[in-house]
Amino acid sequence: MMLHTTDVITIRLNASASAAENDYRNYHELNSNFTDNHLSFADDENVSFSDYAPFIRIYVDDFYEFLPEVEKLAALDEVSHTYLATESYMTYGFNDDIGLEPPPGGGGDSGDDPPGDYHVKVGIIDAGNIDPTMSDKLPEFDIMEMDPNVDVSTHATVVADVLVRELDYADGVELYTAYIFEQDLSDIYVAVDWLISNDVDIVNMSVGTSYFDSEGEYDSIAEYVDFIVEQHGITFVAAAGHTPPGEFTEDQYVVSPALGYNVIAVGAIETNNEIWAQSHYKTNDVHLGKPNLMAYHHAHIDPDLIGTSYSAPRVAGAIANLMAHHEILKGDPALVMSIIHGSSDGEIVDDDSYVSPYNGFNHKSGSGKVDSTEAFKMLFDEQFLRASVPDNYDGTPIELLGITFEVEKGERIRVSFASLAQLYEDANGHNLDGFTEYQVLLFKEDVQVESLTISRNYALMHHTADEAGSFTILVLQNSPFPDHVVTEDIAISYSVRDD
Repeated sequence: MMLHTTDVITIRLNASASAAENDYRNYHELNSNFTDNHLSFADDENVSFSDYAPFIRIYVDDFYEFLPEVEKLAALDEVSHTYLATESYMTYGFNDDIGLEPPPGGGGDSGDDPPGDYHVKVGIIDAGNIDPTMSDKLPEFDIMEMDPNVDVSTHATVVADVLVRELDYADGVELYTAYIFEQDLSDIYVAVDWLISNDVDIVNMSVGTSYFDSEGEYDSIAEYVDFIVEQHGITFVAAAGHTPPGEFTEDQYVVSPALGYNVIAVGAIETNNEIWAQSHYKTNDVHLGKPNLMAYHHAHIDPDLIGTSYSAPRVAGAIANLMAHHEILKGDPALVMSIIHGSSDGEIVDDDSYVSPYNGFNHKSGSGKVDSTEAFKMLFDEQFLRASVPDNYDGTPIELLGITFEVEKGERIRVSFASLAQLYEDANGHNLDGFTEYQVLLFKEDVQVESLTISRNYALMHHTADEAGSFTILVLQNSPFPDHVVTEDIAISYSVRDD
């Protein structure tokens, strides 16, 4: 049997099924077998595909049950794509004999997407159009151009290539390219208007104001983007900015629009997980803890290209991948921010690091390194809640959210809170002059073990369980809204780690 790139293999791994029901040993290209309901490779050297790697989709009904197997299969060079989804697809014509069959619609080239696939539109604001011929991945994607007459940009192409490598598959994901040519970003409005008209879900900006001019002050560009995020439900990811290699500036201030309260600013780490010395992190606003999180700074097309420009699309791509599998994230930037912060791996090497007063974020690395695996787990297990506070709230302390979960002794709990800064009128006419005060409480049984008062729009709480038991998170609102704020959408999520 010869498999080609146009073929689609769907592998369904059902934790409750017998090994026979999950068996697909008849497909000799995989040369693998199941033991105790787990996929196991008897000999790694014997795991092989034809010279034309197929499109692989893996559906699981228990994320943790099969995670090692999925990761092992995904790591094979011959595998072009892997796909994780919830149990909603497990009932779709599961083949009890071999557990393998094409998805409804006859494969990845035609037909409707199976349940669990959601259409995602990703905008890339950069200095020109994308050249798909520079990449082995970009030709798989539909790319829409704001102006086909604009020259291609190597920077935009490398950014797009980094982004799409975070995606499990190309079906249903579209890229939209818009442009900024002015150093002060004064033409950002044209680009954003076009992306809004095309209903994009995510925008990546690996361009920003000059790092020489930035003093870390919240400005009209950041304010405008905050307004767009809140009004249109678009998730914005932006490079925090960096000093070019070989240059030095003592004031490593974050650049705009990454300074936006509602913007996910991304800093850079090296492959050894150390913070890249050129990555910017400073602000001059007590409410702003930037960057929000970190990602690797190298490009695939040319490993010599490094910078926060290539860290940001790793996060934007990770979010697009999450959104493609979990529609609940679409149009909800507060939930995206809560999940992406809560799932991040905070263990980043930095001799000069410390937990800043910015509500549980590290002064230089924010919430830590982006961790898609943990984010998938949090969404799959529904480790989150959302709420919207109406404009008639009078400031009386009220309980907004509550969630209870079980924890083993020694496990680390991370609670991630996020809300959107929201303005009453045009963002360019008003500066944010205050935040609603929230309080996050963590209880072990009926005993309060942690408390965090929040006067900004995102925060992290950390706790290590000294014994097993039930924990409860409560979110309270303690104050009325400040001027010009009429309502806030908030989200809370949690992760539990044993490492």
